[in-house]
Amino acid sequence: MDPNRLSIEVTERILEYAPEVYARWRAPAWWDAEGWRDVVPEAEWHRVLTHMRTQAIGGYHFVEVMYMRVVEAEGLSWKYEGYDFFEPPTGTAARSGSGYAKVVAAFGEEKLGRLHEAAGRYRLAYGDLPATRDIFVCRQDGAKVTPVRFVELKHKDAMASRQLLGLALIQDILESPVEIVRFVSAGTRRAPRTYRCDWPRGGFIRSVG
Repeated sequence: MDPNRLSIEVTERILEYAPEVYARWRAPAWWDAEGWRDVVPEAEWHRVLTHMRTQAIGGYHFVEVMYMRVVEAEGLSWKYEGYDFFEPPTGTAARSGSGYAKVVAAFGEEKLGRLHEAAGRYRLAYGDLPATRDIFVCRQDGAKVTPVRFVELKHKDAMASRQLLGLALIQDILESPVEIVRFVSAGTRRAPRTYRCDWPRGGFIRSVG
């Protein structure tokens, strides 16, 4: 491995969903009848009234909730939204404080400090911070948080360099497993794609390959 390069190679995992489940997700009548209570894990019910319900017609949050059910079946915990950790949660980012605290509990201040420093250098080169991953999967026992993996979830959208950069930094500095999971409608023929990308450490970004 070249110490002067930051590299990543990840092959996506394909999971299927029933098309009728997605159709219901996008139907306001299904939400009005509270069918969501059998689908959305109870830990996420607080999001339903704030934004999940109104955004579902566009298909938003669907694959994230489908994956939460996978994690729940594994007996693990997760963090979704509001846990940005590529910089400390100050000012307008303070709302992510509780989620950020969970990441600190899992990895420690020293590693998070190194991640902030590296993310800041890439921000200068790229114009934005690396992207926080969709789901942080962990095992929680009281105040003890044991990291399991970070997951980028995809439906019909493509991977972006900023998303791969986030995975690469997590893998390199936090030393955590990372995963890309793509959900497809049952019966869809799609071979898993392998994503490869590398960057000078703190330098300019190369396009996704």
